[in-house]
Amino acid sequence: MKTKYKITLIAAFAAFFAFSTTMWAQPSDAKIEKKIEHRVEKMKKHLNLTDAQVSQVKAILEESKPVILADHQKMKAATKDQKPALRQQIQADKELVKSKLFAVLTPDQQAKAQKYLDKHQGKSEHEEKEK
Repeated sequence: MKTKYKITLIAAFAAFFAFSTTMWAQPSDAKIEKKIEHRVEKMKKHLNLTDAQVSQVKAILEESKPVILADHQKMKAATKDQKPALRQQIQADKELVKSKLFAVLTPDQQAKAQKYLDKHQGKSEHEEKEK
């Protein structure tokens, strides 16, 4: 009886941990999905995007999602020594997405977007230094 109880208990814990790992993996994707929607709405509002631009922006952000997830996972698994190089790679990935997004915008919208980014760039750098 004790052996059967132990086996059941071990199987229950194994199932719990397998399920919880899946649960932990899900939020990253869902969180990014939510951020994409938020960013699209913000851009639409502040830059007066057309419907065509909205769909192009969504496509660009959706296309970049696997790269963002991969960067996040790499950073999470990286040692302290590896993080500076990864930060540079993440910055390069962000710049690539930014250039694709700017290609969709009119010159006036690009100016507004750049002004917004310049204003908020300091906050991002300050938050990074605090981490």
